[in-house]
Amino acid sequence: MRSMLIFMLGLLVASQAVQAVQVSPYLHRQLNQAYEQLEQQPVKAVAQLQALLDSQKLDNYSRSLSLRLLAHGLLALDRDADAITALHSVLRENALEPAVLQSVRANLGQLLLSQQQYADAQQILQQWLSHDNGATPQARAKVAALLGSTLFYQDQFEAALSYFEQAVASDIDASETGDSAWRRSVQRMRLSTLLQLKRYVAVQQLVKRLLADEPDNTDYWRILTASHLQLEQYEQALNAFELSYQAGLLTAAETLQLASLQIAQGVPGKAARLLEQQLKTPLPALQLRWYQLQGDAWLRAKEPEKAVASYKQGLAASLEGTLELKLANTYLDQQQWSQASFYFQAAQRKGQALKPAEYLRLGIAFLKNNETKQAIATFEAIEPGAYHKQAAEWLSYARRLSGLADRSEEKTI
Repeated sequence: MRSMLIFMLGLLVASQAVQAVQVSPYLHRQLNQAYEQLEQQPVKAVAQLQALLDSQKLDNYSRSLSLRLLAHGLLALDRDADAITALHSVLRENALEPAVLQSVRANLGQLLLSQQQYADAQQILQQWLSHDNGATPQARAKVAALLGSTLFYQDQFEAALSYFEQAVASDIDASETGDSAWRRSVQRMRLSTLLQLKRYVAVQQLVKRLLADEPDNTDYWRILTASHLQLEQYEQALNAFELSYQAGLLTAAETLQLASLQIAQGVPGKAARLLEQQLKTPLPALQLRWYQLQGDAWLRAKEPEKAVASYKQGLAASLEGTLELKLANTYLDQQQWSQASFYFQAAQRKGQALKPAEYLRLGIAFLKNNETKQAIATFEAIEPGAYHKQAAEWLSYARRLSGLADRSEEKTI
């Protein structure tokens, strides 16, 4: 589709009124009349040109002029396939001046690219290069960019990068030609190509230059951060992420990523405060992850009370018992045995399958809370494995306690 991002050369195939050179006065009038109608009455212009091509026995030059003008009208009517056919015919006739044929090749190459006919576009644009005889640096740069695009979309990234490098190395004066937007488009394609080639150092160099012109471009900040992560430059990645956050460029999901990176880089308190300040009520889809990460950050910052508060805020979103399990382990580490056993069981009620280590901790919580029978049953349920020996020791201890308790009850009776 023509709406896709391509490098504009200008699709005008008729940039000026037809000159009375090598054509009859009658044809000259007909073509100029059609040209004048193209912008306001393209349907009428196309019909007139098609009638002219059908009814007149035209020489190759006159026919080529008519076809070139027809292609312009067909484009105005979104009849891109027919315009492509017309431009191919112009090239087959090979009757127009060399400079005009080069313009046709460039326009046809761009049009084929917009229609995702990448191999055909590549062939036409390479023909342009083979016929180049004194083209302007601007024209060479733009054709190089178009050719790079055709190769990029055929996954020929090394070759594509070479043409993008040629395009940006041209000596076009953007301030005079008005092509600064075009240059940015080429640089974006160059950046995409470097990413495909996983050349992250070059990616960083380029994206930093792009950010100098577009400091609010969120995509560039994401790419810069990702490139640092790929190179395991975690401190630089964190700096880039925090600059994005300070500029207000991060989504809620990206804020979670920033907090995760802060935790990994040893500043969990900063992560917890970030999550606390950024959103008082996270989006429903993010609530579980949000409060879990916030609680984890407070734990890493050795603030268990705040961790408990964060986990509890997210309980409504904890449909599978994830946060209940977090609460159980946090309470157990704080030796709050009753609360620990309560949340272990709450996690089970929501379908959370306890691992052997968590069964062991639940049994300990029961035992410390003087619920000896439940503790014994829990220890007995732990299957042979990594924690079986510890469970057996706790089970033996619990049974001894139970026996003492039984003898105490007998004496009371």
